[in-house]
Amino acid sequence: MLSLLMGLAGYLSGSVMYAIVLTRRASGEDVRHFGDGNPGAFNVALASGLPLCVLCVFLEIGKGVLPVLVSRKLLGLQGWYLLFPLVSPVLGHIFPLFQGFRGGKAVCVQFGVWIGMIPECWLSLLWACWILVLLPWLHQDHRKLILTSLMGFLPSGMLLVWLTGQAYLVFPLLITTSLVAWKWKDA
Repeated sequence: MLSLLMGLAGYLSGSVMYAIVLTRRASGEDVRHFGDGNPGAFNVALASGLPLCVLCVFLEIGKGVLPVLVSRKLLGLQGWYLLFPLVSPVLGHIFPLFQGFRGGKAVCVQFGVWIGMIPECWLSLLWACWILVLLPWLHQDHRKLILTSLMGFLPSGMLLVWLTGQAYLVFPLLITTSLVAWKWKDA
């Protein structure tokens, strides 16, 4: 029951679209009218500047980290009981309740989920997330480059699962990576 409740909390956490909220508060603009129309951090940079983009990245990562950490550390959930808290923030971001189920691509949220699950990898995942945010300024066709980088997340995630001995994480890793890749399919 705790797993389902934390799954619901994770979904609701994921449903908060910080890119939309921050951009509206800062400039009165709708972030979905910039760039590729995605309610994500890169378009926040286009709409309201890099400092707000950085804040958005941290908040998006945080909404993935928080439900997982609460589930693991405060409630003591482990093994398969973490499936719902691991997957639900990504689902919430892609299909947000508060935006008519039309959300973002969940890159930062996915990194947040895995930082919450395997804290030992937080630095490498945060670095990867920053690279994904900065890629559009480094390369003209940034969406294909980001998608390629995302596909690198699966083997590196599998390596982390193997190194930590947490084999039950393979299934949620496959689910979250597949969801994010599906959302990026038209990039």
